[in-house]
Amino acid sequence: MIHVSTLILRSSFWVLLLTLSTSLHAAMLHVDQANPNASDSAKGTLEQPFKTINAAAQIATKGDTVIVHPGVYREHVAPGKTGSGVTYISAVRHRAYIKGSDVWTPQWKPVADHEDVYVAPLEASLFTGRRNPFLRTISVSSKDKSTEARPVADDAAQWPITLGQLFVDGMPMTQVTTLKQLYDTPATWIVGQQGDTLLLHLPGHLRKIQAGTIELTTRDRVFAPSRRALRDIIIEGFIFEHCANQGPFPQVGMISTRTGKNWIIRDNIIRYAKTVGIDIGSETWGVSALVDTDDDQKRIMIGGGNQVLNNIIEDNGLCGVAGWNTGGSVIRGNIVRRNNRLGFESKINASWEEAGGIKVHAFNGGVIEGNLVIDNDGPGIWIDNGYKGARISRNFVSGSLGKGIFVELGEGRMLIDNNVVCYTRNYSNFYAGDGIYSHDASDLVITNNLLYHNARYGILGQVVSGRTLGKDKHAVETSNHQILGNMFIGNNVAAISMPFAGKQSRNNTSDYNVFIGSNEKLRIHTNHGRVKQDVIGDAYTQAVVSQKDSEVQPQPTAHWIKDRRLDLASWQKVMKQDQHSIEVPTCRMIIASGEVTMTVMEAASTWTLPMPNVEGVTRDYFARTMGDESIAGPFGKIEPGHNRWILWPVR
Repeated sequence: MIHVSTLILRSSFWVLLLTLSTSLHAAMLHVDQANPNASDSAKGTLEQPFKTINAAAQIATKGDTVIVHPGVYREHVAPGKTGSGVTYISAVRHRAYIKGSDVWTPQWKPVADHEDVYVAPLEASLFTGRRNPFLRTISVSSKDKSTEARPVADDAAQWPITLGQLFVDGMPMTQVTTLKQLYDTPATWIVGQQGDTLLLHLPGHLRKIQAGTIELTTRDRVFAPSRRALRDIIIEGFIFEHCANQGPFPQVGMISTRTGKNWIIRDNIIRYAKTVGIDIGSETWGVSALVDTDDDQKRIMIGGGNQVLNNIIEDNGLCGVAGWNTGGSVIRGNIVRRNNRLGFESKINASWEEAGGIKVHAFNGGVIEGNLVIDNDGPGIWIDNGYKGARISRNFVSGSLGKGIFVELGEGRMLIDNNVVCYTRNYSNFYAGDGIYSHDASDLVITNNLLYHNARYGILGQVVSGRTLGKDKHAVETSNHQILGNMFIGNNVAAISMPFAGKQSRNNTSDYNVFIGSNEKLRIHTNHGRVKQDVIGDAYTQAVVSQKDSEVQPQPTAHWIKDRRLDLASWQKVMKQDQHSIEVPTCRMIIASGEVTMTVMEAASTWTLPMPNVEGVTRDYFARTMGDESIAGPFGKIEPGHNRWILWPVR
């Protein structure tokens, strides 16, 4: 265990080092609300610090460092025109909180005939921003389609969910939509019918309302510049929490780079945003919808090259990390867990699908590497609408809803390598629990991954829409995929589901894969109806049934034409794929996602399958350099017998 005193000593050394190494032209600006001399009109010295971070941000210029001492800072930090090139660092790691909430101490009154239920006036003076979040609905759409949430009619069956959040002793309370739900369920709240009151049913641990610390969200951003396109800002060591931010689009994260370039967001804890935890992109194409933006910046501007490193990004309402047009950005070494905490679902409480752990658009040349992505109620990692030259590598992705890794809409070579993707959950008939999934996407190199016990397929690619790409507006395809050297264990329906060759499914390759256990089937699909079932049936009959191959046991054609699942031998005959792939005996094994380990009992020597090197893949899951010849799977050579791997953290 690292004690607080040790952290203080380490942080003091870091502050001293910064002081010694900073150029003569740069300033060290201190913020310390606990210092009796603190004032926003002070000089920002250690003896006369600023009281708020934003006061320091307004005078900081390139090369300056803002050192924030322990405390709870309830403010929106909004660097302005001179804000590029400034470093913000917590003097003691994770001891400076920046919150979008305020402590709320109204005059609570008990609600008659309902034990532990209280009501208080919701004063408009609590909210100094553009609007009161407790009177506004949530919008997840192409533009802000939110409406007034109050008042509600007497006959309304459900009262709309609002943008506000409420916390008691640090725990989020659940917003409900009826008074009956409130009366029946502890730890819940609702905005009154007219919007001028708030009702709270106390959580079970709290016997008296006066004994609890109650916080409500009053700000829609916590760290976001007032000017777009600032560069080279560093944010390190803070805890950011509580925000009443609206859903995309525009993207408005609790932390927002606001189309900035070359930011570093490092070693922070980011939690309990109403929607997006961090946005690292270019906000929106619909510039008229930008809020808190000067008129000269209401135009399309493109940021990128930002780094999100070694943060804990958890329990955000919609998404952990988001970004539209995020080329060249790096998301590495983070813990991304339990995002989409509020359960946003398309066609139910959201118009667009923007939920998950990480969702980025136009991620050309970007890298998502070495992250622990677990238990997100949406895809764990999702890249949409452009990914040429990008890479998803060495991530542990577990317990995602619908898709573990999801690539949508694009073309151009992209690497997905050395990931462990497991326990993906079924979400719907369409998003039914696939480890690595793509649609309307081509040119993916999916290599050296482990696909373990996903609810439907280990890997699936298909065309699902009539969208087009490029200046010539050619139809999207699922073509030129390479599925090489992966390991498949216990995927519920099939290890791989690949489209039969056709106009929009060309030149796909699968080989050097290891299928552990005889239940790992392989499935041919019709590319969402773009290949006729009869064409696939004829190929099956010609390759398997008519040849009467003694090694292949053909299934009845009538049954097979609907199921289209094959064992490895039949797959090799019909699809001409996986000629060097192998099927090996199964054994007892488990991935424990709590401690992030994998244990394999009695692995067979045949589990180790040499394969040709893949361009650009030089390290395995554990960052060990590969030799002249690679080994299938993410772990390199597997010794016969007992194996146990610690899968997090990775180097």
